[in-house]
Amino acid sequence: MPSYQKYPARFCNIVPHPKNFRVKTSRVNGERRIELLGLPAATIPDFKAKGCFTEIIAYKTRVFIPLETAATIIPKIIKPGGEGG
Repeated sequence: MPSYQKYPARFCNIVPHPKNFRVKTSRVNGERRIELLGLPAATIPDFKAKGCFTEIIAYKTRVFIPLETAATIIPKIIKPGGEGG
């Protein structure tokens, strides 16, 4: 079982990543989302290619992982080696 599935979201609100970004649960427009924080702007297209999406909120581009496909996207971005990990 991958480590991100071992604990419910209420116990793992912010998870640091070796590539200096964080994975966090956020509430946006009344719904829960998985958000990636601290991504360099140049890497956002790579994360979008892996299945993430962006929204501009308060003049800031924020990167989210869709909940419906999070189980397939999260391993792609947290794996050791490669662009996402």
